[in-house]
Amino acid sequence: MDSLKQILGTSGESVTIRTVGVGRDPVKIVQKCMAVRDKAIDPFDIAVCLIDVDTHAKLKEALALAARNEISVVVSNLKFEVWLLWHVVESVTHFESKLLDRMMSEQKIFEKEKSLSPKFPVENYKRACQIARRADPKLGPGEIGPNSSTGMPWLIDILTSK
Repeated sequence: MDSLKQILGTSGESVTIRTVGVGRDPVKIVQKCMAVRDKAIDPFDIAVCLIDVDTHAKLKEALALAARNEISVVVSNLKFEVWLLWHVVESVTHFESKLLDRMMSEQKIFEKEKSLSPKFPVENYKRACQIARRADPKLGPGEIGPNSSTGMPWLIDILTSK
């Protein structure tokens, strides 16, 4: 996310992106986001969680908790890797996890397990947004789209003030 922040630039506003490791439980992710937001010295204008659909039984519970606490949730179906893949491959198809992982490996998107390759084309975010909007044109925060989809274009619009 930091490399995306650098590519997008800012127009005077302060953008804080924090990656917090709390595991894969979507409820815990939302709770951690709430805690970070609530402890901040300078208030945030918006707090956003990125959550994968995967096979989480608690996803709807997490979305409800987020809505009650004014947290926006960007949901990726099947998982966030689809957003990354769309930077290099134009394929709006139903993905099984193993197929998506294989495509990520073939495209050399990760250097190590979950570390983006330094050659990853972050600058292709507009292309990825176009593909994501074809998959689900109206997908917004707190919504679960079809496999494959992501709400990342909404977040990009927020970060670029569109």
